[in-house]
Amino acid sequence: MGRTVQIQTNPNNRNKNISCEKCRHTNIGLAKFCGRCGAKLIVKKVAFRYEFAYRAVLGSAFLLLVFSGFLSYVFFNDTSSVRVSNLPFADVAFDHPVYSSCKNLLKIKGIGYRKFLKLAPYEKISLAEWNYTVKKAIEFLKEGSLEALYIDKEEDINRNEIVRRFKKLSLPADFTEDNLSRITAFVCLEKALFEGGA
Repeated sequence: MGRTVQIQTNPNNRNKNISCEKCRHTNIGLAKFCGRCGAKLIVKKVAFRYEFAYRAVLGSAFLLLVFSGFLSYVFFNDTSSVRVSNLPFADVAFDHPVYSSCKNLLKIKGIGYRKFLKLAPYEKISLAEWNYTVKKAIEFLKEGSLEALYIDKEEDINRNEIVRRFKKLSLPADFTEDNLSRITAFVCLEKALFEGGA
């Protein structure tokens, strides 16, 4: 069984010779076994004098990094005063008109994602999306007469059908597109229900 030889972990010590405790043969610093007797040279690591200071500096740097990350989170994550909605959309910028034009629908979570975190503002609105937004508006406004805005499954969602329903309720209808995009439908609902005094 080999004996323990104490050396420092200073990188410069790798080039220094190590003496075998068993046969007193001098071996190179990188040797793991004695070149003469074959005894295992077990190197016991002894910290060199700057290792403590190095670890202290490294630990301090890590704590500083964690603290600065925490402060960044606290100061820059709270953007609720800037962002209108709790629903940020990945495909539109924060200054996109949907955030200011549909702020009430966004506030009541009446506008859902089309795909994962995407608004897809210029795609045609589906029947389910229209009815979902109408449902959320009715729940928020507590106005039963707005149920006339629902569109049945067998009916096609188009501009004429929605304008007819808006006029039936004496609501302003500012639809200009034949194929309703999501953003046009949401903006018209916002204006009719929240700005038009539904």
